[in-house]
Amino acid sequence: FLSGLPPPPETVPGPVLLPTAAGAPAPAFLSPQAVLDEVAPPLDREEELYAISLVDLVKGTLGEDAGTLAAGDGVLEPRAAARLFLSVLASGEAPGLEAVPAPLRGALGSLSEALGGGASPEA
Repeated sequence: FLSGLPPPPETVPGPVLLPTAAGAPAPAFLSPQAVLDEVAPPLDREEELYAISLVDLVKGTLGEDAGTLAAGDGVLEPRAAARLFLSVLASGEAPGLEAVPAPLRGALGSLSEALGGGASPEA
């Protein structure tokens, strides 16, 4: 009865242009899923655990909203992105910066100045 339904759209091959080393795009006939698997291959278990621990680190240091964006869920939770953006605009600094120990904050400021990202102290 249900065999007459069309297949899922991500499995239907179609024409795509793929980049080449020479820079000119080459035509190919691939499904969107095949293109996605080539561009961003699935992570193995170790890589997934590493990514999850990085997201946990961001959540713990910069807050839940920054963790949501680090997890790649900004499109699914636009309010988190808006809250984070507005807090940065309102305060002028990254969220959770007050949780960073003062010596580390000083070192980060010095590094930023050395790299040309901040105002240099007047001599």
